[in-house]
Amino acid sequence: MKKIALVCFLLGFASTAQAAVITFTSESAYLSAIGAYSSFVEGFESVDWEPSRPAGTSSITSQGLTWTGSDLIRTGDGWARSGRYGVFDSIGDPDIIYVLNSADRLFAAGGWFRNTTASELTFSLGSTPVWTVPLSADHFFFGVLDTEGFTALTLSTSSGHWGADDFTFARGGVVPEPGSMILLGTGLVGLGRAWKKRRG
Repeated sequence: MKKIALVCFLLGFASTAQAAVITFTSESAYLSAIGAYSSFVEGFESVDWEPSRPAGTSSITSQGLTWTGSDLIRTGDGWARSGRYGVFDSIGDPDIIYVLNSADRLFAAGGWFRNTTASELTFSLGSTPVWTVPLSADHFFFGVLDTEGFTALTLSTSSGHWGADDFTFARGGVVPEPGSMILLGTGLVGLGRAWKKRRG
């Protein structure tokens, strides 16, 4: 009985669930899904972004993330969804924005996108497969949750121009997955029974 309880206890710490990648087109569903994580918003309004207005700069670091572009990274009012500024890569094709996480591992990234001439946006997390998202003149939401985590995000179009605003990112603080919690509970029940039997 003690051996069984010990095996159950050890299994309780082994994660049986596979990594999951989920995409969202609803911001409310995305925010609900990342509720177990520590999240933060980037709206491009802070003084960290001053060097990107109006002429652009090679990179910006804000809230532990480093943003770069295929040319220069800029913020301007033409791309804003809220506040005064949104982010965009400067003129020229392709238009690519890279976000590198220089602090902790990220688990989710989502934002509001719109275009002027680009027809679609490609969205990738590190080496994770790319999603192709149709662009429109009105802001729309797209987000990704990766339970394994990632350290880089690439947003790009092969031609045409686009911008984004109001990103929400998620860092650690993960709640254990349901499969792990069931195993842990089973292990603890087994230990309790063994302890009770030993005392009785």
